[in-house]
Amino acid sequence: MPTVRRTITIVLAAGSLVALLAAGVAFGPGVLSRLLRLDEPTGREPRIGEPAPDVVLSALDGSGTIHLGEKVGGRPLLLIFGSYT
Repeated sequence: MPTVRRTITIVLAAGSLVALLAAGVAFGPGVLSRLLRLDEPTGREPRIGEPAPDVVLSALDGSGTIHLGEKVGGRPLLLIFGSYT
């Protein structure tokens, strides 16, 4: 049984490596380097006390875009991402 588990681990690790290399070839080396450095700051984060940048979303019906700053209008906003079904 441990041999099967080890084989599965090796296959998954090799598959992950191949996927990263394919992403580097398909999208360029810049994308691959950003994938491998997720914990480094990008310099685009808002500082404490500064307002967050405006978020532009596409309307669900395809009629255009929605600027979140116009809809919220200075009130605090909390975004929750996840599935609760």
